[in-house]
Amino acid sequence: MTEPIRTCIGCRKKATKWELVRLVRHESGHVSVDESRKSPGRGAYVCPNLQCIRLALTPKKLNKVLRINVTHKEIETLKQVLLNLLQCLEVRRDEKAKC
Repeated sequence: MTEPIRTCIGCRKKATKWELVRLVRHESGHVSVDESRKSPGRGAYVCPNLQCIRLALTPKKLNKVLRINVTHKEIETLKQVLLNLLQCLEVRRDEKAKC
C-alpha cells in the first residue's frame, strides 16, 4: 500500500503526509496546526522549513486552500506555532545525530 501524497501550499512540492505539517480549519472556523494529522476539518499541508512557511502563510493562500477568511492575527499565531515546531524538530535531529 502506498503512502498518501500531499502538496505543500508554499512550494508545491509533493511529499507523503508524514513529511509535511498539516494545518486544519475546524468546524468552528478556528485554524490550527494539526500535529496528529488526523483532526477533522479541511486541511492544508506545508513543508517543515522556514521558506515554505513564509510562502504558505499569506492571507491569499490560506483563504483559498482553507476556504475561510483568516485574520492577520491568526496567521501570526500559526507562524509562531510552526516556528516553535521547527525548533523542536531541529533539536530532535541533533539528538539523533549524537546517538
